[in-house]
Amino acid sequence: ARTAPHVGPPAAFRQLRILDGLPLKTQEPGATLFLVEDVQAQSPQSLHQLLVSVVGERQAEAFAAQMPGAVLARLDGGNGQAILVDGFDDPEAVAGLAALLGSSRKHHGRDARFLVQPHAPKNRLGPLARPPGQIRRIRATPHTVSYSLDNAVFLKVYRHPEEGKHPEPELLRLLHAAGFPGVPRLLASLAYQPPSGEDMI
Repeated sequence: ARTAPHVGPPAAFRQLRILDGLPLKTQEPGATLFLVEDVQAQSPQSLHQLLVSVVGERQAEAFAAQMPGAVLARLDGGNGQAILVDGFDDPEAVAGLAALLGSSRKHHGRDARFLVQPHAPKNRLGPLARPPGQIRRIRATPHTVSYSLDNAVFLKVYRHPEEGKHPEPELLRLLHAAGFPGVPRLLASLAYQPPSGEDMI
């Protein structure tokens, strides 16, 4: 599912600075999870997580026809024309992000580390580690984007990471530990460990 196209005046141009990036393992030419800073913002939400992927020439035409709003740029190269797309619209990139969460280890970015924190036994992380057959976007807002993976796992991305523990996953963990019925189990979370300061969720 995709969100409705934006209607109204075009958004103002924002100047972004890449703080770090982590390449993801995908079947396509590549996807990268970036942590960027809005250098003009004067609020705590100046940090953004961006998922960007490259769709190869064989799939580029079909992808651009189905999701024209997701195409960020066209890339000319010796092997034909690929496209740069919003990874949150690319099932391969989302699958790569899920696989990252199923890895249960630290990953080195350019300047710091991305830490996968498991909250369940390793044998429960299987739905994250193996490629999902179906990825369905459930909801997208300026702050979060959520997916269903094979109707078995719920993946939620916070677009604006913040220092310290995030209240939503922390509440899920505490309610499940207390035995509340109907509370989904938190399987894993991803934190960014900057060179200084607290981890960001």
